[in-house]
Amino acid sequence: MNIQEAESHLFSGYDYSFERFYQAIRRSHRYGRTGRLKVYIPVSEPERPVWDILKSKLETFKKDVYELQKRFFE
Repeated sequence: MNIQEAESHLFSGYDYSFERFYQAIRRSHRYGRTGRLKVYIPVSEPERPVWDILKSKLETFKKDVYELQKRFFE
């Protein structure tokens, strides 16, 4: 079974590694996915601090990508 072609992903038991989380999602696109990918991330109360840090890492990543695109495409 190749779950990388699935249209939905459910994550649980994640840690502070934004890179590992990001790569797991991007892997589906590398293997030919053309439609939207649904990602479900249940967050329990004990996991809230981990999730908050992952969200802040995502915002930093978005800002970095934006800055790089400005530099390359100006």
